[in-house]
Amino acid sequence: MGHFGISVGAQMLKNYSGGSFTLDSSWNGRSVRYTGTADITITVPNNLPWGFSLDITPTAASGVITFVASSGGAVFSKTGLRTNGQYATASLRMISPCVFTLRGDLQV
Repeated sequence: MGHFGISVGAQMLKNYSGGSFTLDSSWNGRSVRYTGTADITITVPNNLPWGFSLDITPTAASGVITFVASSGGAVFSKTGLRTNGQYATASLRMISPCVFTLRGDLQV
């Protein structure tokens, strides 16, 4: 499927190289390295568990990650919803049910 996990303390480091996808609870608390070279979209559904969080970093020279909310949800950021190139980490955090903030090295 383009990904595998490595235990790192209480957190899971996950490498991912596949295409666009929708988050589910299995991604909660993960630090992810996106190693693919294609631009992808991560859809943030409105049914994730309370306190959901995710950090993701694109490590290839190309491949921008765009975050979008599903119907009934919202993702807010002051700087944009797309990673800003190689090693531009984005941190997604749930701040209330169906509402998320996105921080990091982002662009419009």
